[in-house]
Amino acid sequence: MAAWLNAQKAPSYISFARMMVSGKIALPEGAIYSEELSNFYGTQSELMQSPEVKRRAATRVESQRPELQPSPISLTVGLQRNTSFFVLTAVGAEPNYTQAYLDACMEEYLRFKRELRSETSQTALTSITDELLKLDKDLEAGQEELLLFQKTNNVVILEEEGNGAAKYLVTLNHQLAALKTEYQLLTMLDLDQNLERQGQNVPGQAAADATPKPETPNMGPQLDYLKAKQQVQVLQAAKE
Repeated sequence: MAAWLNAQKAPSYISFARMMVSGKIALPEGAIYSEELSNFYGTQSELMQSPEVKRRAATRVESQRPELQPSPISLTVGLQRNTSFFVLTAVGAEPNYTQAYLDACMEEYLRFKRELRSETSQTALTSITDELLKLDKDLEAGQEELLLFQKTNNVVILEEEGNGAAKYLVTLNHQLAALKTEYQLLTMLDLDQNLERQGQNVPGQAAADATPKPETPNMGPQLDYLKAKQQVQVLQAAKE
């Protein structure tokens, strides 16, 4: 009975194929796109057997081999032990269609994977482009702020004012040093020497001034003292 049932079954044809798939692809400028290895093989196996790949494979065979009679196909994917080869097995009632379908599955898998990578790359590119546009706007805003600052604050004038202030400070330092020297000299001389020195400075200052200045009232007693001192010196000389 079992032999009779087996004889009544339609024959099944099996088609095998092997495919090596790498988890890395080369990109421009030496960059490398790499998929996570721990999930790579399971993901690729599911992708090869996905409804989308099967649908595309059937459409491909129908458009390229219209003479073939479509038939249900059972597709399984396994990984060859200790290798990176995927083993694809297709079982169907029509030998030519089964083989063509298996070839189409591999082609559509590769195409579908490229599309997924392209979409991922496009998403990343769009994100980077948006970020660059944002940076360009920030840079432009910063340049506008700099120009506005330069317009409202004349940098040249600020530098000239700074130089003028520095020169004035140097002048004050020179005057301070001269006054310190004068003070030290006054502390070293006695009263008579200071009076004689001041009396000598008065004619020099008057000659140096372009406009005559009235005599300072405070100089009167000092001049009287000098005259009296000269008279004393004359009398002493006459005695001798």
